[in-house]
Amino acid sequence: MTGGYDYTAGDVVRNARARLRNLVDTLTEGAEAFPGTEGAAVAAALRDELDALAVDLEGHLAAMGGDPLLYDDGRPAVSRVDLTNDGQHGVCFVWDPRPDHPTNRPHVVASVPFDDGTIAEVIVVAPGVLDVVRRRNDCGGHKFARM
Repeated sequence: MTGGYDYTAGDVVRNARARLRNLVDTLTEGAEAFPGTEGAAVAAALRDELDALAVDLEGHLAAMGGDPLLYDDGRPAVSRVDLTNDGQHGVCFVWDPRPDHPTNRPHVVASVPFDDGTIAEVIVVAPGVLDVVRRRNDCGGHKFARM
């Protein structure tokens, strides 16, 4: 770590890889949601191109050494939390490689409403640490509210 940076070039590659993998997962879900449509075909083509790029980045990371899922300071590059304890509903969050970046500070990442009238809020507690708070939605009949 030189030049006043708190992260390495490898960390930047890990971040790009994590963001690409998140996009690949999103495009896969989109393609599977609308099978046989033009949108699904476009999503699948984009997914395949982004997946190939992610594989290239993974090859570079393997040559550089280290864990592709951890920044050089030991923080995770990406975290996923399960909202329903069944693996069916989750939130993926890609951490910024700069430890002091505002997105690594405490804030609500996502508010996800459920049919039972609850909301699951995914919260950055500290750099590399996510927590889930599930609460009743008491917003006067509105199904979803984000503060």
